[in-house]
Amino acid sequence: HSRRRSRRSSTLERQATRRTHRSVKTLLLLKFQKISLTRLRQRARQRQATIKFINKYPFRLIVSGRLKHFISAFGEHVIVSEVEQSIKEAIEKTEEIIRVKEFTVAPQITPKAGLPYHEWFIEFETSPRGKDIFAANIDYAMRNKNIYYNDLIEGKILRPLVITEVQINGFQKYMKSIGKLGGQNKVPRVSDDRLIADSLEKYIINL
Repeated sequence: HSRRRSRRSSTLERQATRRTHRSVKTLLLLKFQKISLTRLRQRARQRQATIKFINKYPFRLIVSGRLKHFISAFGEHVIVSEVEQSIKEAIEKTEEIIRVKEFTVAPQITPKAGLPYHEWFIEFETSPRGKDIFAANIDYAMRNKNIYYNDLIEGKILRPLVITEVQINGFQKYMKSIGKLGGQNKVPRVSDDRLIADSLEKYIINL
């Protein structure tokens, strides 16, 4: 009887140890998932992406939105958070009321004259009287945020950015024309090609 109790006690101890190990592994996994999810949410928030859970155990989710967009036509690798923060800082710095409804940025690699540049298509609710000053303020902020972009400007590979003003509801008309109006569909803040830029040409304000 003593041996049976001893064997039973040992079995119970091993089972308890295994349960403890499983619990620790589960806690560590949950902690890792929580950290990873927090980081993902932060990155998604910066790039205006949407996280949708399709399963809890195990975690499965879909990330959509402006997560993978960038400009690197000349190796500058400009990302969404840089252009959004730059235009925000320029609005705050420019000494007049400016309201931006929507915007997107694309590289102009083969301009009709002069050096290539980044073209900012902007739809204003309240447009600036001094558009050149506003453009210079955006460019200044961009150069402070992205050293590669700054090097390209200083090295005369690119010239400072150019603003192209889009008519009221121009972006809405563009999204409707490609069947992506409403819902979670968003105009990419940046594009590494001219597909969107060329489509917006019909909605720009010719000065």
